[in-house]
Amino acid sequence: MKIEQFVRFLLVGAMNTGFSYGLYACLIWAGFQFVPANFTATVAGIVFSFRMQGRFVFSNTGVSFFQRYLPAWLAIWFLNVTLIAVFVHFGHDQYSAGAMALAPVIAVSYLVQRKIVFKVAPLSSARYK
Repeated sequence: MKIEQFVRFLLVGAMNTGFSYGLYACLIWAGFQFVPANFTATVAGIVFSFRMQGRFVFSNTGVSFFQRYLPAWLAIWFLNVTLIAVFVHFGHDQYSAGAMALAPVIAVSYLVQRKIVFKVAPLSSARYK
């Protein structure tokens, strides 16, 4: 693991998470159920996060990465909602369930973005022969 990269990921992620969770909490307070509230917060966070993560964490800002970013975040969102549903099922309120889901979602998000979304294929030496 690249420690400096992970620290940058955490810093950008903290800003994005604060924004996204704040929006999620506001939507819950306004009467939304957790699935649409979480989806709305995730979509808003994606717009911000793609550019910030690409530029400051993975040094890849090309629009082509968005083709991998969007389905990756759909899978991450599904994981997030599933975890929230599990925590709610076991008696936690929607606020704490959303907060409890953060740590595993952050870990999976970093790995997916590093290994899949922003991964640049190594240059093949065969190209230069």
